[in-house]
Amino acid sequence: MKVKLAVARTEEMNKWNLVGKCQFIPLGKGYFTILLDNETDKLRIWGRGPWHIEGELLRVTMWTPDFDINKQKNTHAMVWVKFPGLGTEYWEDDVLMSMARTVGNPIQVDSSTLCRNTGFYASVLVDVDFSKPIPTKIMVEREGFQFCQEVQLGRTPKICSHCKVVGHLVSECRDVVKEIDQEKVIQNEADKEPKKKIRNQKKITENDQDKLGIEEAVEGLKKVDKQKDPFIDKSPSTNQPNLPHKNFKGVVEMWDRTIRNWDGSINYQEVDKEASLVNKS
Repeated sequence: MKVKLAVARTEEMNKWNLVGKCQFIPLGKGYFTILLDNETDKLRIWGRGPWHIEGELLRVTMWTPDFDINKQKNTHAMVWVKFPGLGTEYWEDDVLMSMARTVGNPIQVDSSTLCRNTGFYASVLVDVDFSKPIPTKIMVEREGFQFCQEVQLGRTPKICSHCKVVGHLVSECRDVVKEIDQEKVIQNEADKEPKKKIRNQKKITENDQDKLGIEEAVEGLKKVDKQKDPFIDKSPSTNQPNLPHKNFKGVVEMWDRTIRNWDGSINYQEVDKEASLVNKS
């Protein structure tokens, strides 16, 4: 409500005609508790109405334990509901109020409609809950006849299409801002993951390069050590002196010749046989 509490109390006390005591306890953010001392006054306030204060609707609800004003969301707003093309025979207060209940809680019928000053449309002030679906067409029935009636909303206040709360647009919604901030945080974390992977890959590559460099250095040291080892040539040397090859045949012939020179007797034949046997072997 945009009405001061003192003004609201004075006007409503004049309208209610209570028999007992009544106390208005402010809670903040346009909410207040009506404290009564008898059941009759409660039924009078609850059963009659709706109640208006300087053009503003006083929405009355039963008290509930653990009521928290910070958790309350106002999804209601009073809107002039139009029924274009409706026949003037239906422009009666009870008929129009009954039709308006399909949209919300009817408050009053437009005086111009009741006076039939214009025939373009019938208009009813309705307390609409924008958190619920709002029909664009309704079915009107009477005895032996029925028809489909179009429904139009007049000027509406700011309504958030996200949280359905009256008083701000979706671009101003705190819930949307929180969700966007959370999505940004999640996106930033997701963007950081590839960078971390790239950094880890770079570290792994650098470590591999270091290992490769160490292995190459070790191989180089091994080659240097091999070059320092004494070289042993196992191939046959051409500088060694040629030793005379033992020829058994020549030795036997020399022995045979010597024997012949010593003695030309019968031992000659035996020696000659032995020499021939050695030469054949």
